[in-house]
Amino acid sequence: MMKTVLTAGASLACAAAPLSGCAHGSASTKPVGIVTVDSHRRCKPGSPIGQWQGRPEIQGSAHNATLWALTDQVPLKPGRDVRLLVRMTGQGALRVQTRGPGRSELPPASGPSQGNIPYDRPGDGWTMTYRFPSAGCWHIKFHRSLSWGSLWLSVR
Repeated sequence: MMKTVLTAGASLACAAAPLSGCAHGSASTKPVGIVTVDSHRRCKPGSPIGQWQGRPEIQGSAHNATLWALTDQVPLKPGRDVRLLVRMTGQGALRVQTRGPGRSELPPASGPSQGNIPYDRPGDGWTMTYRFPSAGCWHIKFHRSLSWGSLWLSVR
């Protein structure tokens, strides 16, 4: 396992595994957290984790949308409930697919429940809870009518 310091607002372009380095943003960015990148086969680098009002915030990658999530814990641990407050722009209903080590599909333990969540990022808000059964890289993909986004989470 390797650790990489991430920078706030940086658009990261990381090399294929094993991670040899990332291009960091401008000199005005500052380190906000550490993301563990698992070397599991077909695992992408973890999504950037920073802070929003003292809580761990995950920046997702998206197409035709923006995607942000707050979580209640970092690092993420297997077998524990992980609550996610998600904000995603776009239109239409939200569909969620989650895959990870040995699992072609992992439904949330609860949610996604749409509502007005206290999280100041663009888009509509949903709350969901996951209980990841094992350590490794977990991919959560969010779909709306013409947009999609991804979170790559390292559970250890």
